[in-house]
Amino acid sequence: MTSAAHIIAALGGTSAVARELDVPASTVSSWKSGGSIPRWRMAGITSLAKSLGVDLDVVGATDNAPASAASSRKSGDLTAAQQSEAA
Repeated sequence: MTSAAHIIAALGGTSAVARELDVPASTVSSWKSGGSIPRWRMAGITSLAKSLGVDLDVVGATDNAPASAASSRKSGDLTAAQQSEAA
């Protein structure tokens, strides 16, 4: 699963994120399948995460991922390949 998919799942899934951000579910689904969330949407994602008590710094992180890889996910605009490279 990509980091975008992990984030969306942690926030309640495609429908929940779409509803909270007032965007079509197909938009959120495209973020999942594309492997990234547009940077300009991250303010809404971050706000939603805070309201749900979700720490985006640890979503999708693995036990052996360096801290720099986990913090780079915060931008939400990296592809899965770029995130793997960072790890």
